[in-house]
Amino acid sequence: MRLTIFSLLLFFLVGCTPDELIPCREDGPSGKLCREYRYYNDEPQGYVELDYVGDSVVSSLYDRNSILQKTVIERFDGDRVISITSQYPDQESVVGTYHYNEMDSLFLIVYGANDSTLQISYVDGKRFRETRLIEEVIMYYTEYRYFQDDGKLYRKSLYSANDSLINYRNFDYFNTNGIERYRTTEYSSEHELIGRRLFTFSQNGLISSMEYRLADGTVAASMNYIYDGAGKLIEETGQNYGNTSKSVYLYH
Repeated sequence: MRLTIFSLLLFFLVGCTPDELIPCREDGPSGKLCREYRYYNDEPQGYVELDYVGDSVVSSLYDRNSILQKTVIERFDGDRVISITSQYPDQESVVGTYHYNEMDSLFLIVYGANDSTLQISYVDGKRFRETRLIEEVIMYYTEYRYFQDDGKLYRKSLYSANDSLINYRNFDYFNTNGIERYRTTEYSSEHELIGRRLFTFSQNGLISSMEYRLADGTVAASMNYIYDGAGKLIEETGQNYGNTSKSVYLYH
């Protein structure tokens, strides 16, 4: 019976044009995301289909002709991801394994056969540094700084392997007429303004919009988020340097 359902689903996925929204199958896990349809400049670009198998989430990415381009398998231990595998039709798979310390905090991501890693260190329970290495050679690292009063993130700085500053980003948090917002301001290594991102949240704490302005005030990118009554994201629209994008989300 399972094979029959899969065969029917595959027939409809391949047989329909990519701009048709296919409802989720009825036997899926209630409330879980089943499919994301993607659009670019109002043209359909394909979709992502999610399947839930035991402790894993399998995401299959199809192009606008319903041809499989990539499969991502995320394995979980409770709420913690323990591995992510990316599979391609004509390339070798890429595997990342996630490792946690005694405080249940992520401290190491290993890509492939230990040829690339991301090492994460903490100070007083807060993330302090992320270091990217390839074959045990440091490529770059990111450092985090926090406000002393409330412990929120204050600055995120990117450095090269020789400790030269590449860029940094400051974080500001504020409330406007009861609406929570935060802003990130990005600077170059010469402390010149690159741009600002403003994030706005709804009264129930869900992100509602993002706007990115360049140093001259030009709005280079923006995003808007729409939710259903249960707080599930159902549509995401945006523009980036004049090009538009949209994602539509369907749930079981």
